[in-house]
Amino acid sequence: ADRKNDRRQAELQGESREEALRREKPAQAPLLGGFYDALVAAVVRPPRFEYDPRLLGPSSFSFGGRRYHRHDVIIENDRGLRLHGSHWRCADEERCPCVVFGHANSASRAQACHYLSLVLGLGCSLFAFDCAGSGLSDGAFVTLGYREARDVRCVLEWLSKRKDVSALALWGQSMGAAAALYYQGFASTESGVGPSLSC
Repeated sequence: ADRKNDRRQAELQGESREEALRREKPAQAPLLGGFYDALVAAVVRPPRFEYDPRLLGPSSFSFGGRRYHRHDVIIENDRGLRLHGSHWRCADEERCPCVVFGHANSASRAQACHYLSLVLGLGCSLFAFDCAGSGLSDGAFVTLGYREARDVRCVLEWLSKRKDVSALALWGQSMGAAAALYYQGFASTESGVGPSLSC
C-alpha cells in the first residue's frame, strides 16, 4: 500500500509511473538481463571439458587375459562438424556387439572410461565420442540431446559399416541419454533416419 501511494505521489509531482518504478528498483533490469544471459549460457554453452587425450588411457592394454586396442577417429556429422571418438575393442575378435556411449552435459568421451571394464567384460566393444560443442569436437554450443541425436545417428552409421561390429546398442548419461531417446524417436517417425539398435 505504501509503494502504491509513493507511486501516486510521484505521478502527482510530474513523474511518470515508469520513471517512478525505475527510481524504486534501478538495478533490477540490468541484473535480470544478466541473469537471463547467464542462464541461457549455462544451458547451451556449459563449461566445456577440454582434456588431454592421454586421459583416455593407453591405446593398447590387457584385460581379462585378452589384448585390447583403442582407436581414435574423427567422424563428420551432418552439419560438417568434426566429432572426436574412440573405439575400444578386443584385438583378436573378428565381430562383436558395440555399445555406443553418450556423455553428460559438460562432459566428454572420457566419461566412458569409468565403464570400460564393465562393457569389455560383457564381450562388447565400446565407442564413445564428444558430441558437437563438447570436449575436443567442433561446435560452439549444445542442445541437451536434440542435435546430439543427429550426432548419434552419424556415429551409428559409421559403426554399422564396420565389419567388426555385429550389433549396436546405445547407453547414455544425462544429455547422452536424452540424445539416445531423441534418436529412437526420430528413427521411429522418420524413414531412413539411421541404423536400428539391438537394444
